[in-house]
Amino acid sequence: MRIYRELTFSIHFLKISMNFKDFLKLQFQPCIFCCATPEVVQTMPNYVNMIQNAWEIVNQRIPMKMRLVFPFEEEKLSELQYKLVTSREENLDQVHSDVLEITSSTIIREFYFRRQFLKRCFYPDVPLGILYPFIQENPEIDINSSFPIWMQPYIRAVKKVKIRLPAKNIVDSLTRWVSDLALDYEVFTKKIERQFELEWSGFQQKISAYLGFQEDPQRANRVLKLYADICVQKGKYEEALSSYQLLYSSTMFEEFIQEGYFCATIVDIISGNVSKNSLKNITNAKNRKFQYINFYNFYLYSFTELYIRSILHDKPILPLLRIYPPPTDVEESYDSLFKPFIFEQLAQLSKKYHFPLYLYKAGQYYTKIGAYNLSSFCYRASIDCFNGENWPNIVQPLCFEAYGIISKTDNTTDIIVNLMNSKSLIFPQQIGNHIKECKFDFPLPCGFVSARINEFFMPGFPGIQIRELQDEWKQTSERMFGAYQREKFFDFNSISHYDCCVGEEVTVEVQLKFFADIEIRNIYFLTNGTAKIEQKPANCPNMRLRTVNVKFTPIEAGYLEIYGVGFEWNSVCILECPFKHLPIKCKVLEPAPKINFSFSNVCNKVVIGQFVKIDILAENGPIPLDSFSILIKGNVDADLVFPEVESIFGQSKMTPLKANEKTNIEVSAHFEKVGKYQLILIFPYWKRDHIPPRYEHKIFDFEVFNPPKLRIERSISGIQVFSPEFSWALGFTGPFSNINQHLVVVNGRLCLLDFVSMKSNEQKFELPKFCKKFLDNSKLFFWYQNHYGIIQSEIEMPPTLISMTLIKAKSNEKNGNKNQYQLTISNIRNHALKNLEISLGGSNSKVLISGQTKIVLPSLDPGQEFSINLHILFFEVESFLPITLFTEEQIFSFSLYIDQNSFE
Repeated sequence: MRIYRELTFSIHFLKISMNFKDFLKLQFQPCIFCCATPEVVQTMPNYVNMIQNAWEIVNQRIPMKMRLVFPFEEEKLSELQYKLVTSREENLDQVHSDVLEITSSTIIREFYFRRQFLKRCFYPDVPLGILYPFIQENPEIDINSSFPIWMQPYIRAVKKVKIRLPAKNIVDSLTRWVSDLALDYEVFTKKIERQFELEWSGFQQKISAYLGFQEDPQRANRVLKLYADICVQKGKYEEALSSYQLLYSSTMFEEFIQEGYFCATIVDIISGNVSKNSLKNITNAKNRKFQYINFYNFYLYSFTELYIRSILHDKPILPLLRIYPPPTDVEESYDSLFKPFIFEQLAQLSKKYHFPLYLYKAGQYYTKIGAYNLSSFCYRASIDCFNGENWPNIVQPLCFEAYGIISKTDNTTDIIVNLMNSKSLIFPQQIGNHIKECKFDFPLPCGFVSARINEFFMPGFPGIQIRELQDEWKQTSERMFGAYQREKFFDFNSISHYDCCVGEEVTVEVQLKFFADIEIRNIYFLTNGTAKIEQKPANCPNMRLRTVNVKFTPIEAGYLEIYGVGFEWNSVCILECPFKHLPIKCKVLEPAPKINFSFSNVCNKVVIGQFVKIDILAENGPIPLDSFSILIKGNVDADLVFPEVESIFGQSKMTPLKANEKTNIEVSAHFEKVGKYQLILIFPYWKRDHIPPRYEHKIFDFEVFNPPKLRIERSISGIQVFSPEFSWALGFTGPFSNINQHLVVVNGRLCLLDFVSMKSNEQKFELPKFCKKFLDNSKLFFWYQNHYGIIQSEIEMPPTLISMTLIKAKSNEKNGNKNQYQLTISNIRNHALKNLEISLGGSNSKVLISGQTKIVLPSLDPGQEFSINLHILFFEVESFLPITLFTEEQIFSFSLYIDQNSFE
């Protein structure tokens, strides 16, 4: 019987997991072709396993490993699809892991390798021997014409052996035969090496090849290619790489250009020297024009490129794939099967911009081959990339298509649960209607809502930090609570956990973030623990980012754990969403001391120099206190005005309050520079047998501006100041005690200060107590008041060195002289004055002075006064008394205004 037919071939590998590098090494092993008679194929369907098992033993006995190749029919698409889909479903997490090459890519790449057997110039495809299994007949076999033309001379020279099946000792027979083939291998390789020497070894030969002057360029290129393949088989990787580079750089044949680039990449993989140059070689092979590259080679190169990128962790910004139009129906069927796996692999190697797009395409193509689980997975993974992002043109159609695919499965409950676990919900109306039809009587998990606790607010316990003092909370807590049973109660652990107490409402700020246009109501906490609480479900506005205050009141002491939130999707179902962070744990205590505080209204916009008074009313609850204090923090110059107690580093101990007792507290603040300021008032308090201590606090934010410009008129001895609009003048303070004698306020806004004047009884100016805390008596200040506080403004002293005050002397009962006056002179500077001479009156004066008109003072110390009695006769009710002051350096002239009616 003569066998003559076209053959397809497949390499049957050991049934073990094999990486790509080992796979390539196996591809380069010399091969043995096994072609059984039709009788064997029909009567012994397991003959392949029988010979393959024997071959594994033979391979262990011989020094040179060989691979066994069998003819086979075209692999069924259904079987290949089952293998790919099953492999992918078993490793779904690879898309979200650090693994850059998914398992399906390995299967497809090996498929394309097998398809290229005998379809290229590849020396390892040349069989060293041909094995003919038969049963009864001794057939005459001729399969030489099934091999490529270039391989025919080698096929005619190989040894062929027939083996009858079943055989008693097939292993020994094969071993003896294969041992002889090793010698034939050396003969064949040396023949090719000699041909290489003739065609390529010399400089002249290489120049001829480069210029195209070779006698038979195609044969010469084939010799170079086969020689490079042999170098790979023998482990001469540098020589092989050099030969492949020579091949693609000197040939004019497209076939050898592609093979040169491709095999150079394979050498880098086998030798473990994968680099950017390897990626360049494989892209050069793949990016040939479509008319020069066939369908199978294109995808073989593409999957090899993806492998190289996975090794290099190379994720290009631009898209990776060109689509090769399949020329035949068979190739189109393979293309349809492999496309979803290709796009999923591309997603794994893509930047974030293309990742969701490739997953979306993979989902579409999975749907076309009926792999709905994988399609659903890809759709969901693609949707998750846009969670919380506003991409309606992409996300909404994607979710709509995804829901249509997911709903095709039978397990509706699982679908809904998985869908509700997803991070987005774009079509709530359709999904909500489906959930209503299912009528779930249990809460559904919710993945499209991300909930976390922003703040646990139970006022007054050490574990609740003041947000503005977070960086210094440990030190602040030590000052606040360190005195409470020092070294027994207080430690830093007490500020690292949450406390609350029975009967007092707790507010927890919860942030909900999700991508769904639904109405949420009745938000509540998911809790565990021994404590019992009464919850007040909260509602929130219809926003994408929602912050909700959920409140509860403990009704029984114990321990409480809050691990998530639940809420009602309006008229649809109950959803529950555990926190992604760790549960919040707190201790519920028995009823504790409690002070209620009320604070006066304070304007937060002030000017430089302004004083602000804060009135505080503290009302204690039914539990008396053992300690009560105030701690002033912030960047504001502030102090406690009432009660008057000693302050130690800003903290003042006040009298502990009795049960239901009330007390008033007064705090003053002063501002000297433009800017933003914050005043923090903290009130620590405790009862020793009620753990833990507590506190209340109040934060005032101030913005300080420049004050309105004052209108000031000056003279040698005095100042006139007009206070700003909507304010009224109060007076002056300065480094002298008799300033009120020279002060007059006119019409509320005008304030006169003249250091050479009659004694004024009109203005008795005294600062409020809350201003005196910050009073600086070394400078002259003008004071005025508006509806928001009292303001000081520093004023430059007038030029005069002294003050003079004229008063009516007491009448002498004996003579009853009414024209007796007293002039008091005072040093208003901070240094002693020497050699003062004062002259009273003048030639044009309308007053007559009887007695001493010139006063000489050798010295006058700061604040020192000198008085002299004068007898003055006035010609008019109102007049001016000229006064001249001579010093060692200056002369000052004054006019003392006198109104006789003011002395009455």
